[in-house]
This record gives sequence, structure tokens and C-alpha cells, in this order.
Amino acid sequence: MIKKYKSKMAIRNAGEFREALAGTGTHIPFDETIDAELFRAPLSISGKTIPNRFCIQPMEGCDGDDKGRPTDLTFRKYRRFAAGGAGMIWVEATAVVQEGRANPRQLWINKDSLESFKRLAGEIRANARNEKGEKQDTFLVLQLTHSGRYSKPEGKAKPMIMHHSPVLDPTHNLPADYPLVTDEYLDELIQKFVEAAGYAKECGYDAVDIKSCHGYLLHEMLSAFTRENSRYGGGYENRTRFFTETIKKVQESVPGLIITSRLSIADGYAYPYGWGMKAGGGSEPDLAEPKKLISKLSELGVGMLNICIGNPYYNPNYERPYDFPIQGFDLPAEHPLVTLERNVSLTSEIALAFPGMTFVTTGTSWLRQMTLNVGSHILRSGKGQIIGLGRMALAYPDFANDFFKNGYLGMGKVCITCSSCTQMMRDGMVSGCVIRDADTYAAIYYQGRLKNTEYVKDMADSCRNCWGGSCGPNCPADIDVAGFIREFYNDNTKKAYEIMTAKNKIPETCSYTCPAEMLCERTCTAGILGKNSVPISEIQKFIATKAREEGWTKIKAGKPIGKKAAIIGFGAAGISCAVTLIEAGVSAVIYEAADYAGGTAEAVIPYYRLPRDIFKKEVESLGLSETGLFEIHYNTPLNAGFTLDDIMKSGYDAVFIGAGMCKTASMGLEPRPEGVYDAMDFLYKNKTGALRLDEKITAAVIGGGNTAMDAVSSLKDKGVGNVYLIYRRSFNELPAWKEEIRHAMEMGVHFMILSQPVAYEGGSKLKGVRIAHTMLGEPDDSGRARPVVIPDSEYVLPVDLCVEATGQKVPVELIENLQGVVFRKGIIQVDENMMTSRDGVFAGGDIISGGTTVVQAAGEGRKAAEAIIRRFNEGGKAE
Repeated sequence: MIKKYKSKMAIRNAGEFREALAGTGTHIPFDETIDAELFRAPLSISGKTIPNRFCIQPMEGCDGDDKGRPTDLTFRKYRRFAAGGAGMIWVEATAVVQEGRANPRQLWINKDSLESFKRLAGEIRANARNEKGEKQDTFLVLQLTHSGRYSKPEGKAKPMIMHHSPVLDPTHNLPADYPLVTDEYLDELIQKFVEAAGYAKECGYDAVDIKSCHGYLLHEMLSAFTRENSRYGGGYENRTRFFTETIKKVQESVPGLIITSRLSIADGYAYPYGWGMKAGGGSEPDLAEPKKLISKLSELGVGMLNICIGNPYYNPNYERPYDFPIQGFDLPAEHPLVTLERNVSLTSEIALAFPGMTFVTTGTSWLRQMTLNVGSHILRSGKGQIIGLGRMALAYPDFANDFFKNGYLGMGKVCITCSSCTQMMRDGMVSGCVIRDADTYAAIYYQGRLKNTEYVKDMADSCRNCWGGSCGPNCPADIDVAGFIREFYNDNTKKAYEIMTAKNKIPETCSYTCPAEMLCERTCTAGILGKNSVPISEIQKFIATKAREEGWTKIKAGKPIGKKAAIIGFGAAGISCAVTLIEAGVSAVIYEAADYAGGTAEAVIPYYRLPRDIFKKEVESLGLSETGLFEIHYNTPLNAGFTLDDIMKSGYDAVFIGAGMCKTASMGLEPRPEGVYDAMDFLYKNKTGALRLDEKITAAVIGGGNTAMDAVSSLKDKGVGNVYLIYRRSFNELPAWKEEIRHAMEMGVHFMILSQPVAYEGGSKLKGVRIAHTMLGEPDDSGRARPVVIPDSEYVLPVDLCVEATGQKVPVELIENLQGVVFRKGIIQVDENMMTSRDGVFAGGDIISGGTTVVQAAGEGRKAAEAIIRRFNEGGKAE
């Protein structure tokens, strides 16, 4: 049995380091006393001065946008790096073509992203400071790349490979006839690197890195020994041709731009599939070809290289030791110090062989506080000229200035090599330090883990032997919760999805919008008996998303029975009703007032609760139009020219009303100046981008329900600093879900409870809300304590914008045109079969409940459809 080394990192000083080296039989030279001046000494590269000997390595954040532009998270990360004092910042992997992106959010420099990259360089320079707080001219390298075998431009693997490898092909299950990248493509790609280099210089970067490491396309070219009949494979000259030709052409086309490379020198897997490895197989490195290449690069005028080894997708521990592996990788069979010894030995050999070049070291973050002891020896002995730190920089962006101020690295700040930053990337999320920057990245890390089958199965473990739990009865859609989780745990994911959709036709949307912590999870047996409930909604989300991606969501239409139903409104209730009817062979004809599906939920629920396009993708994946039993008319509201009577006369056998409550109940505070919004109107405009808000304004939201929480959270999400929630009862009476209240509070919303708005101030333009204090009196008709205004307690809260979120109502025009349908207290009255006062006309969703949850609306739409089907079976027809 191979021994696996679970690290117990306790190397805090030179003595403990010596003991660890002796105990493992390794030899890693280090200085017991660190000479800070070695690190502080400036260094000149092609006439450009690097202020000190620290480099922040290219650590990809996967936080660009779909166009390849840096986002707020990207700018935040590099501002922190800049302020941290490292003399060189090696900006992360930036694609030169769309198809070469490693993920949909990888940075990509092109004509459309140019201004963003220019701003990024500008912000780094503007924020660069040394330990004294003085401005520092940081050296900026932009890493240019093509991800090759590891390309995922749209989130799914689309490998572009140089050669077939029995070592690497199994990673993506590539067949023997999987196509190789053509020479013609590579010829054109050289020019793409040249264009990208030109953009980099225009944006203000000092150098570009023609990336050739970590298994990406240019690195794989170096090991393309078995590529036949190609200018870019086989012999040494062919395998290095792309690399050297690209450098020459960049030099010709972009004079004055410094060229460098993050270059791998040993792959760690056998020749002829690994570069820098001894012929004849085995895992012993042979640096003859890497040295030959570096000699050529030196001749071409490349004066600096960033040396690394290994392929993190295949053997992540070959270069970078870690204490915890990412999912799918085990702890290594060798001690981390053995890994470090190999890394330091190989990179030192290269540096000593080329004394006239500058080399950046890598891979030493695992040593924590002892990192700089090893770095000090490397600098002093000429085994490297710049100490590069990657994971350390994510965890500890100000490590350089801290060291220059204090002479050591802070124990509570250093990277603990937990691999979480890498795990986030592999889970398809943005990446950062989960441990040291938890406020920003912990929740993102958790969301990424929820995409992993094994991780989610572990969460479902408590359910597999739970029979007759109380979770299911609390689901408004009556889903067999324990049943679908049990099937998922037993690897029957498709069956689990079928169990969910037997009762809920839009489970993916509901997994985002359902207040599970108040429903099924609240009565989870595991939560009652232990500390945590099973995260049911997250498991549902995982299953439903996989079902859509795998194509399991298309509905199967029943054999037509010759019946036809009209559905008014295509929100959660209408969609569920339509699906259930079609599955039973009933034709469904939809009349939707808007020009999109999803109803009120799609119109106003903020993206932080219901991410963009989720509802749309789920509805499209149902394949309703392919059933032959579906017809939809958008932009067709009920009005005086098209009423329920008109629908009934059109020969329908039943009608379902699933229209939402899309109007806000007014508070009646008149006059209403400019700047006062109804909640539904505000949320719609905000979500569709029709509203532009100045972050400097002060805003207030009146109300205490979920719509009010959506409004205040949306304002904070827009960057508005001061946002007030005005609620006339006490905190305990807030009707919003606890999770939404918590979210608003964490965002910094100011809660003004026991406060009653009585008037608006400002004439034609809002300047404030006049508020009176209240106290709680006797219960009113709702059963809650009535708020009583305290005399002479009024004051004015200065605000620039106010949102009234005091309840929803059905539009008057809709009520007027639903002839024969009885409303009571603003909602339709239905019987136990979901039928209204008009025979053959059914209803469900917000219009009968007053506005509750998407999952309740979905459940009611299904139940109404089932009642309609029973009626047909009994020979009934709409009158």
C-alpha cells in the first residue's frame, strides 16, 4: 500500500525546518537569518527597473465577464496586489482568442476589451505603494495564453489538442480519432498572439508572457513528439517553432515591449508524452531540450523567464505541494518537502546554467513563514533573481510590505495551501482565498461545491434511510422530498428528477426562489436531531440543473384526447398547468400579457435570488412547442376588446386563470412627487436596466414583506450607500422571510421599525418622507398588533428616492374583464377543486393567494390542471 502524506505543517522556525528536512531525507538550502536587503534591491530588465525582488505570480481569478473584460472582483484583486508592495505583478492568464479560454470568465484581450485592460493597468499603477506608503512603479507583465487541451470557452470542455496522449487523453475521454489542431490554425494563431501583444503595450503593460506551461497549447507543442507530418510536431525544431516564431514576430511588430515566458521545464510524466523527461519512459527529468530552448530564447533577446514544472490538471503536486487536495485528487505519495526539493533543484539548475538571465522562482508558498528563508538563499546564491509567490499573494496580498516593515511574514496571514482557490476554479466559479478573504469568497466557494456530485451526495446522506420524514408535507407543491433525495443518493439522478417533476413542473426555478428554510428544511429530521438540516433546495437545484443540461427535461405529451384549455398568464402557475395538461393529452393555448414567459417572478425577482435566464432556460428546455399541443399568444392581455367571455365563446373546454398580482397597493399618500415608485414598477425597471441610480443618493423602502426586502437589497446591490427600510410594526412582526431579512441586514440596510410614513416632502421632486413613531396596540383584522401613531412624534427623513412596497393587487382592468369570477378582498375565490365561481373556469397562483411563493403557484397550477383533467374524464365542459 502506498503511503499518503497528510501534512501536519508545523515548521515555524529554522530549527523545526532542519528537523523536518532531516526526517524526510531532503535537502533544501535556506538562510537561517533573512537578509531583507536582498529582497529590497531593485533589478533592471531591458532598461526597466523592478523596484524589489518580489513577484506576484499569475493567479487566475476566473472573474472576467463574458466578453473577457475585468470585472469589479478583478479590479479589487489587483488593487490589493498593487498596494501590497511587490515589485512585479504578473497579470493572470489572458486568452488571445475566444476558443482558447479556459473558462467563460477568463480574461480575453481584444479590441472590445481594450479599454478595460487599459483601466486595469492604470489602477494597478495608481494604487502601487511601497512599505512607506510611497508610490511605486510596479513592473507589469500580461500573460498571454491559449488553453488548448483545457479550453472551456462556454463552460464545457472543448479540447484543442496538439497530439494524442495516453497520459492526458483519458482526462476528457478523447477517442483515438479526436481531431488535432491543424497547422493552418496554428499559423493564424501566431498573428493572434502578435495582436494581443500590441494591445498589451497600448494598454500600458511593460511586458507580455508568451505562456508555455501547465499543459496549455504552447506547452503541449513542446511535447508533441508523436505529431506526424506537421511543421509543429516531431523533431525539436518543429516542436519549438511556434514559440520562437511568435517571439520574433512580436519583437518585429511591437518594438519596445519586453517579452518573457512562464516556461515549464519538466512535465513529470513519461516521454514521449512529457516535455523535459528522460527518453525511455519513467519519471526522471532531462533538462537538455529545455536548456537548448532557453539558450535560443536568450539569443532572441529574452532576458527573463518564469520557470515552473508539472501540469496542475494531471499532477498538481509535482510542482506545488498542498495540505488538502482538490476533489478527485488524492494526497500525494511523496512528502511535500520532496516536492519542494525537486522544484528548487530543477529551477536552480536552470538559473545557474544561464547566469546572464533573470529567473523568477515558483512553488514555495507551502513553506509559510519559512518561504523567505529559502528565498533568501536563492537570491544570495544566484539560483534565482526574483521570488515569485502565487497562492501566498491571494491569501496575503500585502506580504511584501509586511515583510519590509516587520522582517517576517504574519503567521495568521500566510497561505495554508488548502487548495480551495484551485477547487473554486475546477467548480466553475471565480477564484480567491476562501480562508483569508472569507467575506468575499466563502459563499462563492460553497456555491461551487454545490455543483459537485460527490459533495452534494454527502449532504444527502442523512436522507437515504429517512422514511416518512416531515419535510414533504411542508412542500406547497407536495413533492416527495425524501424520495427524490434517496434516488439521487443511490445514483438514480434521472429518477430523482422524475419524482420532483411529478409534482413540480419547474423545479430548477423553484430551487432558487423557494424559502426552503421555512418549509421543508425547517422540519427536516436531521436538523431536529442534529445541528444542520439537509440542504434540500441545493440538492434539488443540482438535480434540476443536471437534468436540463442532460436533456431530460423535455416533456412527453400524452395521446390527444380532443380537449382544449385556455390559460391566462404564463407565469409559474400557468406553466405548470400547461405542462400537466399536455402530459395528459390536452391542448393548451396560452394568453400572456407580456412578451416573455415567467410572469411576475421573472419580471421582478432580483438576479441575486433568481439568476439571469434560469427561468427562461428551464421553460425552453421543456420543449412545449414540440408537443403539438401547445400554442402561445404573447402581448395579449385581457381588456375590453378581449375578455373572459370572448375566450369562453371560442370553444375551450376549460379555462385556467394564472395571471399575477402585478400592481402595488398604493399607500394613498398624496401628492406623490417625482422619485416615488411602486415596488413592482421599481423592481421591473431595476431588473431590466431601465433605471439608472446615483450611488450617492439616499433611498427608502416602505413595507416589511419579501417585495420590500427585494427592493432594499436591489438598491444596495446598485451601490446605494444609505438605504432605509421603514416599517410601521416591530421587528418581530416583519412578514418577510427570515433569510431575506438577514440578507438585507448583512448588506447594510438601515431598519426603521415602529415608523409610519404620513406624507412626502418636496413638492414636485421628492426631498424626504415625513414619518411618525408608532407603538403597538390591539390586534387588527389580520391578527397582528395594530400600529398606533404617537402624537407629536413626526420628523422628516431626507431621501431622494422612495419605493412603496405595501402589498400587491390585481390590475382593475383584469378584474373587470373576468366576467362571472368572484373576487373577495382582492383575490379570486376558488373551491377545493381550484374552480372559480364561474363553471369550468379555474384559477391558481398569486391571484388566489395574494402573492406567496413561486413553488406554491407552481403547485396550484398543477392541481388545477389535475382538476380539469378529472372534469374531462367525467364529461364536463366549460360553460
